[in-house]
Amino acid sequence: MRVLLAAALLLVALPGAGSAAGQAGHARLTITVWPQGRDGAALVRQLTLRCGPAGGAHPAPARACRRLFANLGALNPVPRGQACDSGFYGRQQAVVRGTVNGRRVSAAFNRRNGCEARRWERLAPVFRV
Repeated sequence: MRVLLAAALLLVALPGAGSAAGQAGHARLTITVWPQGRDGAALVRQLTLRCGPAGGAHPAPARACRRLFANLGALNPVPRGQACDSGFYGRQQAVVRGTVNGRRVSAAFNRRNGCEARRWERLAPVFRV
C-alpha cells in the first residue's frame, strides 16, 4: 500500500516527471548548499536558478536547468523502506525551494547513504556554486 501511495504522490507532485528526459520547463528556485554540512563550518552558499529561460545567480544556469528537467524525480524524497547501502558519501547538504512547472517544491538533499548520494548526483549541477 505504501509503495502505491508513494508512486501516486510522485506522479501528482511533479507534472512532467515522466516527460522526455531533458525537456525544457519553467522553474524559479532558491538553492541553499552547506558544503560541510549544517553542523560543519558556517559556510553556506545560496543562489537562485531560473529556467525557461535559464538565468539567475547560478554559475551555469543552462546546464543546471537541463539536468533539473532530465531528473525531476530526484526532487522527491527516497521512498521509505527502500534498501540503501550505509556508506558515507559526504557531509554536503542542500535545500531546494520554489516552483517547477507551476508546482511548489521544497526538497532536502544530503549524501548520508547510497540512495541519497545517487539522488544528489542526479542534480549535482544544480548544487554547484
